[in-house]
Amino acid sequence: LEDVENLSREDRRAYWDSLSEGERAAQRDAWRLERESMTDAEKDALREQRRAEARERRDSMSDEERAAMRERSQARNADRRAGIQERWNAMSEEERAAARERRQQQKGQRKN
Repeated sequence: LEDVENLSREDRRAYWDSLSEGERAAQRDAWRLERESMTDAEKDALREQRRAEARERRDSMSDEERAAMRERSQARNADRRAGIQERWNAMSEEERAAARERRQQQKGQRKN
């Protein structure tokens, strides 16, 4: 994880794009295991570090770059919502009921 984190954003993207889908899945699993082994304090520190890095990137951007970033984010969100809506519309009533039930269970797990 640390090796990849030390790369620039462009190099990190090039590295990720060079991996096969199987290699990406294996890498995600390795990162997940590494994160799961962290203490809550380590996770909080990592989260705060990432937030600080994001703030630093945003603060160093020009107004035009920030506007472009916001537009890309809004477009991604719209695409994601459209995909979700498309999958929802393709579901049968039974599948929708099962999806609602899974969602309620996920909400309950987060509260605990």
